[in-house]
Amino acid sequence: MTRTSYVVRVLDMTVHRWSNEEGQGDYVCSKCGYDVGWWQNVEDVKAELPEHFPGIEFEQDEDGRLNYCQIEDENAWADENGEFIVDYVIVVEKLQTSPVIFDALPQEAVREESPAKFPTPKWMDEGEAKVIREILTAAEDRGYLITVIDSIEGDGERVVSRSSDYAEAWANLFHTDSALLVFFNGAHRLGWVSLIFSNGRPEEVISDHADRPEIWELMPREEEECSC
Repeated sequence: MTRTSYVVRVLDMTVHRWSNEEGQGDYVCSKCGYDVGWWQNVEDVKAELPEHFPGIEFEQDEDGRLNYCQIEDENAWADENGEFIVDYVIVVEKLQTSPVIFDALPQEAVREESPAKFPTPKWMDEGEAKVIREILTAAEDRGYLITVIDSIEGDGERVVSRSSDYAEAWANLFHTDSALLVFFNGAHRLGWVSLIFSNGRPEEVISDHADRPEIWELMPREEEECSC
């Protein structure tokens, strides 16, 4: 069965100094892009993209890209009094894939000794499950909302959307061999964590994550922030 979805990707971000009095100033840096999220149709993309990029107009340039800019503070939060102006280059890509589906989590499919709220699937290493639990528990303790997309390959479905129910998030986490977690503080998108299950050592279940302070705070103690 082929599944169609649409992935929104930020290809590039260019940062300049900004002053409300003098306008755009010196070039500061360029940042790597990231995946914003996946939706099942274009209408959903148009409806929800302004939540990530307030005021964005869904008008593509001759290269099929969306251009957006906003004023931000030093922590990359939107702030009309911020000291930086950031230009975003965004694309919407249509994907058609055939997903590999794992079993869900009926009671007979989990380890009896695992925590009731976050039960470990029988096929999963307990150390790997512990790493994921620590991330979810840290986010829940901070009052963050969570979105779960059931694949990191661009074909995933949004199975949980901005929810405070972390037990539901866990129950919908293992539909495929990977998942993307996106965290929100109210309406503000904090960042993401991508997971690949059975990826080697327990800590390697975290394949990547946003380089944001709020996301680093969710990481297990063993993972140290890089100094590069």
